[in-house]
Amino acid sequence: MVMGLFSTFYEYSQAPCLSSALGRRCRVCYNINMSSVAVILNPAAGGGRSGRRRRRLETDLQRSGLDWELVVTRNKADMRSRIQACADTAAWLLIVGGDTSFRIAASEILDRHHEKKTIPRLAFFGAGSANDLTRGLGIRNLRHLCGLIRQNQVRQMDVGWVRTESPPREHCFLGSMSLGLGVLVNREMARTRGESGRPLAAWIPGAVALRRVFNSHDLPMDLSVNGRPVTCSLAVVLNGPYYAGGLRLAPEASPFDHKLDLVLLSTRGWLSTLVAGVAVLVRRRLKAETGSDWNLKSKETFSVQLDGDVFPAGRACTVGLHAAALSVAAGTE
Repeated sequence: MVMGLFSTFYEYSQAPCLSSALGRRCRVCYNINMSSVAVILNPAAGGGRSGRRRRRLETDLQRSGLDWELVVTRNKADMRSRIQACADTAAWLLIVGGDTSFRIAASEILDRHHEKKTIPRLAFFGAGSANDLTRGLGIRNLRHLCGLIRQNQVRQMDVGWVRTESPPREHCFLGSMSLGLGVLVNREMARTRGESGRPLAAWIPGAVALRRVFNSHDLPMDLSVNGRPVTCSLAVVLNGPYYAGGLRLAPEASPFDHKLDLVLLSTRGWLSTLVAGVAVLVRRRLKAETGSDWNLKSKETFSVQLDGDVFPAGRACTVGLHAAALSVAAGTE
């Protein structure tokens, strides 16, 4: 995620392991059948890490007292259709994947709400590269998550939305919406990771990308935020405290408080941005503004990053909140 440059080592040391419990019977299902907990696995999450852990996941699933069924998805379209099929019968959908997988699941469940269909509860287990959402929900590991499901420990989670100017579309997000560094540097990071297959190999190209975008005319950005002019290199709207693979960017933010937090990083060069990133890693707080909606405009076209996905926005977007939109398993963050 953005500023992954600073958190590459952090995210891999902090990612929760797949060690615990979730299921008496094990049945890998490609044709959806009824179960209390549909476990939907995206094997491509985290550059394939989620899929490589599948055997260990299935072993761990045997040790829980839950009635479960494993569904393995092939791509995004397949994941959407299987979520819809499982939601017709399962009481819970447990999504094993990354932030993109979680956003897809949330989008599909919100669609069901609008269509007045049955709405299952959601549980998220992070097996991607960032896992900021599950950190914010207070999920320590799979055993902990299973215990929350067994105890039916549910909270009503807020979901963010973004309406873009061009093309005119509405998208949802669970953890964060960003523009600036959140898009420009990560495009280079994703390209490098795709070529190397080794996340640590993206560190140096990421640093080069950071310097390159500041040497271009892309950063810093001149924005209008709710009519107020600002100059920044990064703008992040947060629905939780974590960002970019474990950076605690807005410690007071919560996915349950019916608010969105805006953080602006007002650096004007690559070196000052590096310094700011290190400061956040050592728990320096950045100033956050709290509100329920934000209007962002620019004279230049821009794209926005929603959790793990990037979308074109044109020259303007509006960010808002669906309060208490999802029933999710949650602990204490």
